[in-house]
Amino acid sequence: PKDKLSELIKSTYDNLERSGNASVDQLLKSLLEQLNSHSSLYKYIVSISTLETGSETIDSENCTMSNAIGASWNSRKDGLFNYDLPDNEHRGVKHLVTVIWVAK
Repeated sequence: PKDKLSELIKSTYDNLERSGNASVDQLLKSLLEQLNSHSSLYKYIVSISTLETGSETIDSENCTMSNAIGASWNSRKDGLFNYDLPDNEHRGVKHLVTVIWVAK
């Protein structure tokens, strides 16, 4: 469910940030490990798009972020979810996390 994926992404990022290891690579690795341990019925793909600006805040006036992913699959078994990760401490950086699952 989307709410569980949102919570997984947010809590994983928060835990990595508390430990001082909130890099994109660590976030990818940790999310994939947790998704794989959750279910062996799917193969998972995680993509993180990062937007950086020179200013302290990200708003519609000084930046644009877009991300498009498409796939051909069985919509009853496979899926895609996008999550805009709020970044409280590092102003000027925004992450869009995409999780794709494909039935084996």
